[in-house]
Amino acid sequence: MFKILLATDGSTYALRAAGYTAKLASKIGDAEVTILNVKDLSIPAVGLMGEPGMEILPDSAVMQEGINNASTVALGNTRKVLEDAGIRPIVRAEWGKPADTICKVAKEDGFDLVIMGSSGMGQVSGILLGSVSDRVTHRSAVPVLIVRH
Repeated sequence: MFKILLATDGSTYALRAAGYTAKLASKIGDAEVTILNVKDLSIPAVGLMGEPGMEILPDSAVMQEGINNASTVALGNTRKVLEDAGIRPIVRAEWGKPADTICKVAKEDGFDLVIMGSSGMGQVSGILLGSVSDRVTHRSAVPVLIVRH
């Protein structure tokens, strides 16, 4: 069995990666797809403004609840893309730093391929903002497929 780890944050780019994953898994035939969302408490609250369910939150318990809600939505939307294509994914959420957690799960659980989306924001924006897909590509012990645009 070919094991695919689809990392998602629920963004448009991640949903495009989910569509590509569904096509690839269908062609492989004997593929198992696991959707992973990494819940990151280190995100500054200011960066969460405007995200659904992620208002500026007063304490860590409320912050965790908001992150859990956002994770549930991201996983649900990603799952729907795969199920609409006839793929029944395994759904998983973990707490941690996204790039580190994706690499750890991929290696420790014996995945054959990591698939994730990228906004393609370019080198300057990527350096300033950081890019999870870039970090995973450089650190992963497992092959990584980045779906752009």
